[in-house]
Amino acid sequence: VRKVNHQDEYFEVQTAAETYISNYFLLAVGGKSFPKTGSTGDGFQIASSLGHNIIEPRPALAPVVIKNYKFKMLSGISLRDKEISLWRNNELLKGWKDDLLLTHQGLSGPGIINYSRYMKKGDIIKIKLLNYSKEELENNLIKKIEREGRLNLLNLLIKYPLAQRLIEKILDIADIDGSQNAAHLKKEERREIIDLFSSLEFEINSLADFNRSMVTKGGIDLSEINPQTMESRITNNLFAAGEVLDIDGDTGGYNLQAAFATAFMAGTELAKRL
Repeated sequence: VRKVNHQDEYFEVQTAAETYISNYFLLAVGGKSFPKTGSTGDGFQIASSLGHNIIEPRPALAPVVIKNYKFKMLSGISLRDKEISLWRNNELLKGWKDDLLLTHQGLSGPGIINYSRYMKKGDIIKIKLLNYSKEELENNLIKKIEREGRLNLLNLLIKYPLAQRLIEKILDIADIDGSQNAAHLKKEERREIIDLFSSLEFEINSLADFNRSMVTKGGIDLSEINPQTMESRITNNLFAAGEVLDIDGDTGGYNLQAAFATAFMAGTELAKRL
């Protein structure tokens, strides 16, 4: 489809081969995610040409690319049931608890993907690696050192439920020698470890593009669509369904359900009119 015109009581659909005429037109061509499947965002242009306002399409349900990422070699390490928070301009936007995954470019997993719709470049993601407050962690670490101070620091820290490679990387970032006896750990070094375990920070460089995002956020403004029939409130006999609409949900089948439900409502109404 190259162009769609609305002429009085009918639609004129121009393709490379010929032109089709119809009294009704259903726009259900998807969003912009995974363009190799054919959903290249043409539906937004068509809807706009027919008078609709388009909420800016953005990748959603997408992994994030992290600025100055230091964990590339730890790709594949998963972090289960961690407290995650999103910050913008030093203000907390949202906090949640979920699983996440370290990738070769940044962060993924349900704890990132499901909340990527709220994220922007420059935002800070903070991850609490252990289920302790800072004070609790400091007291716990001091007690471990008192009991097992002869162990080297790394062997002491791997008693916490974290991957050894992750602990090694955190010590590397903090420039702390993991081979030293734990009893020799300086106070400032101990506090640096506690700070990193309590709040490992990542600055978002970008969201993964439409080639890697599961769905598209944005699309036809829902206020311009009748939710009972999926008919346009702007152009008579124009219908829309699926991801071309400004609808996006979490993983777990919600986006498929939205596509099926809106298509069913549009199809039911069209069947009544034909």
